[in-house]
Amino acid sequence: MSKNNTITTKQKILISLYIFFAILTIANIFLNPQKSSNSIIPMLFAIICIGEHHRDRRKNNKEKKNKTKKEIISHFFIIIFSTILLIISTFFVFIQGNPITNWRIKNTAKEYIKKDKFKDYELTNFHWDMKFDHYTAEYKIPNSKDRHFKAHFSRNGKLKYDEYDAINKKENTYNRVNQQYNKLFDKIKDKKYSLVFGEILTTTDKEDGLNIKTLKIDKNYNVKKLGKNYGKVYITIEGRKTSEVNLMTIKLELLKIKKTLDKNKIGFKYIDLDIDNFIKTKDGEIKNKNNQKTIFIENFPYEKIKDNKDIIIELKKNSQKANTNSQKTKD
Repeated sequence: MSKNNTITTKQKILISLYIFFAILTIANIFLNPQKSSNSIIPMLFAIICIGEHHRDRRKNNKEKKNKTKKEIISHFFIIIFSTILLIISTFFVFIQGNPITNWRIKNTAKEYIKKDKFKDYELTNFHWDMKFDHYTAEYKIPNSKDRHFKAHFSRNGKLKYDEYDAINKKENTYNRVNQQYNKLFDKIKDKKYSLVFGEILTTTDKEDGLNIKTLKIDKNYNVKKLGKNYGKVYITIEGRKTSEVNLMTIKLELLKIKKTLDKNKIGFKYIDLDIDNFIKTKDGEIKNKNNQKTIFIENFPYEKIKDNKDIIIELKKNSQKANTNSQKTKD
C-alpha cells in the first residue's frame, strides 16, 4: 500500500466509531421501535465520525490537488447514503413497527383464533398501532355483516384485550345500521349546511331510543323505518347573509328540511338545528353580523314541525331550554 493511501490510526478509530454508532442506531430502531427517536443521537455521532474521517484523510493526502474532487464526491455520497438509509429505517420502523416483531406477533395472532369459539374466523388485517403502542389484529367470518372483532397484542406477544363481546352485545349490528342511516343524509347535503348527519338514538341517549339488545345479528333492517322511530338529525347552518336570525328563521328552515327529508323518505323523530349569521370577511376573519347570538334548538320532535302559530311557541320553549342546558355545560 502506498504511503499516500495509508490509513492512519485516527482514521481507523473514526471508521470503527462510525460502524459502532451505525450499528447502535439500527439496533435501537429494531429492538425498541417505540422509542426510535433515541436513535437520533448515535445517528448524529455516526455522521460526525464519517465527516471527520473524510476531513482527516484530505489533510494527510499529499496528492489532494488531484484527488480532492473525487474524494469529496465519494465521501459526500457515502455520508448522504448512510444518513438517508438511517432516516428511512427509523421512519419505517416508527410507522410500521419492527418487521421481526411484526412477523412474530402476527403468528401469535393466527394462533389466537385456533380456539373453538373462533374456529370460523379469519385474520383479515394485522398492523402496528403506533398511537396506542400495540399490535392490532382484525378477524371476520366471511360473508357475515356483524361477526367481526379486533384483538390487541403487546410487543411481547401477550393479549392486551379483544373486542369480541361487541358481537354478542349487538354493538356491531347497531354500528352497521347507524352508519347506513347516516349515509342517507348524503342526499340532502347542501352548501349552506356546514354539518349534516343522522343517528339512531339508543336507550342510552333517550328513554324512547332503540334497545340494541332487540337487534338480530346479520339481519337486514329498513333504516328509513328505524329512523322514523328512533332517528335524530343534526344540522348546522353557518354564514347566513340575512340581517336577522330569529325563531321565524328557525321555523322556515325546519319546514324546508322536513319537506326535503319527507321527499327522500328519510324518517326521523328528533332534530337539532343551529343557525347563526357568522360570516367570513374578505380577509378571512369571522364576524358575527349585528353581534347576534346563535339560535339553536335540540331534540325538537318531528310531529311538531308544522306551518302554524303553535310552532313558534314550541320553538321558543325549546330554544330557551337548549340555551340553559348549553350554559350549564359551559359552567
